[in-house]
Amino acid sequence: PLLTANVDFSKDSLFTGLFTDLISSEPENGKIYAGMIKEVNGEKVGIFGLTTAETEGISSPGSIVFENYIEEANKAVKAFEDKGVNKIIALTHLGYDDSAEFDNDQILAKSVPGIDIIVGGHTHTQLDVPVVVNTNTVGEKKDATLIVQAFQYADFLGTLDVAFDENGVVVKHKGQLIKVGD
Repeated sequence: PLLTANVDFSKDSLFTGLFTDLISSEPENGKIYAGMIKEVNGEKVGIFGLTTAETEGISSPGSIVFENYIEEANKAVKAFEDKGVNKIIALTHLGYDDSAEFDNDQILAKSVPGIDIIVGGHTHTQLDVPVVVNTNTVGEKKDATLIVQAFQYADFLGTLDVAFDENGVVVKHKGQLIKVGD
């Protein structure tokens, strides 16, 4: 399945029957969802995707609409929490430190409570260890959000181990990049 919470394919007939703006516990291959719930080690984990609004200018999206990533991330987190899921991962193609005019992972981490992990791409940033964001946009303390990005072109394999408390808050983590060529 393809996961992207902020891309609306509904006005493009090529995607009729493939797109739903919902969270699924049983996603089908080849279908497009805002997010999915996966069971990992007996725990429910919510996973959703976000795509950079820059796509509109660097591709030919036709009638596909790119929605505000912060608003759609908040909706996805709420949908997971409404289903009792408190461990949430965002798979993003926003960029770690891309232009704030469009979108980026650091702003996402500071703006949307409830996201525990952001696995990012787009800016080809080499984050050797997870970046911990534990303040919001006005500098107030918040639960930690981990951001990881493994550079580019499969040069690295990223690993991330995370422990959560009973409320789904990250309490311990360890991550690294392993150079594939080695």
